[in-house]
Amino acid sequence: MERFPWHSRFRQGAIVRPLVIAAATVLGLVSMVAAGMAATNGTGGATAPGPNGCPTNKSLKTAPIAEIAPPARTQIVAYDVLSGPINEQTQSFTLKVRVGSTCSVNIKGASVYVTAVPYNQFSIPDEELTGDEGTAILVFHRDANYPASDQQQQLTLFIRSTKPGEDPLAGVSTRRLVGIPFGG
Repeated sequence: MERFPWHSRFRQGAIVRPLVIAAATVLGLVSMVAAGMAATNGTGGATAPGPNGCPTNKSLKTAPIAEIAPPARTQIVAYDVLSGPINEQTQSFTLKVRVGSTCSVNIKGASVYVTAVPYNQFSIPDEELTGDEGTAILVFHRDANYPASDQQQQLTLFIRSTKPGEDPLAGVSTRRLVGIPFGG
């Protein structure tokens, strides 16, 4: 019987210790690389949102939708009818929607959905992504139920902005109900 049975294991420890240290070092480096990729959203150039959900580059006038996260939100900042006044005889119209954010920058790549309320007054165009200036342009065509009544004096629109791939009821999405008064 050996007096100190663990003595031979000490010699094995001299070999194992550098291997354990090397494995821990590699694991640490892999963690740092993964954290670095997460901080750039895997795009290599875009930065991750700051702690308030806003883009970290404050000099941008327009930021990609990927650089905004909760608690920040998109906002329907402006809308404009490009094709002239809307009235009872309108057959079609073009609407320009500008999407901004609670971070005071316009948002590129946001998905914009618009429909008339009540429904079936105008066609529902496909969702459009905002461009470099944070705007999307949608074209509407008259349906059978326009105007909704002979007393109608405005066209009411539901406008929604979402981050593509994100739940439209959560995240950075927003919605707004707007009224466009009949003119000329």
